[in-house]
Amino acid sequence: MRAEELRPYSPTWSDYHLQVRAEWLHTCNEEAVVKTYRGFHEENIQDDLPYVQAPTTLIAAGRGGVIADTDIAEFKRLMPKIDVVRMHNAGHMVPWDDFEGFFAELKKILPAANRGGY
Repeated sequence: MRAEELRPYSPTWSDYHLQVRAEWLHTCNEEAVVKTYRGFHEENIQDDLPYVQAPTTLIAAGRGGVIADTDIAEFKRLMPKIDVVRMHNAGHMVPWDDFEGFFAELKKILPAANRGGY
């Protein structure tokens, strides 16, 4: 597949990111992709969330339906101190879909983590 053929699926990606995806897409093992997808939907991390003590920020894509508003509500119920950032212009590949926005959010998060809290 050529980079230009991927553009309709990822219109916000840079030419570089499209080229990288095009070069490596054929190396994806279909069985691994299917198992990962199933695991994402079948594994239950919710049981562990109340025990997370570290400051936590969830950066969630606004497009693509990976993390729904109901999921975020459940995260907040299980981890009342969690911060959630919804990247409205991003899908599955948040840093590639909204490069500037993603790194702006990281700049907000990382200094707080380095001080030991928010």
